[in-house]
Amino acid sequence: MTDTEFRHLKVLAQTDVAGFVAARRELIERMISGTDPERQARLWQLQDEIELMRATTPNADQVTQRLAQMISERLDALDLAFSRLPTAAEPIGETVNTAHGAKHQM
Repeated sequence: MTDTEFRHLKVLAQTDVAGFVAARRELIERMISGTDPERQARLWQLQDEIELMRATTPNADQVTQRLAQMISERLDALDLAFSRLPTAAEPIGETVNTAHGAKHQM
């Protein structure tokens, strides 16, 4: 999102709620549709979670806190997944299988 788009959304939020909602939705659709197709489904799922959170949370401060918590939880899960990568792979340099099944020490 550009600074101009942000300023436009800010003015709409203060002066034209319906216009703000439409412009925000258009921006979201443009951003998500600009990604590769297999990622779009995950992004729409995430956007649905955000919309549900916004609709069921009484004020903007609580929405911000809940979004920060959701992001933190996702980052923790990603960190855990990355931390498991080295232990999931066979250590490099132990043995190599040849095409005919023999193992050679590296």
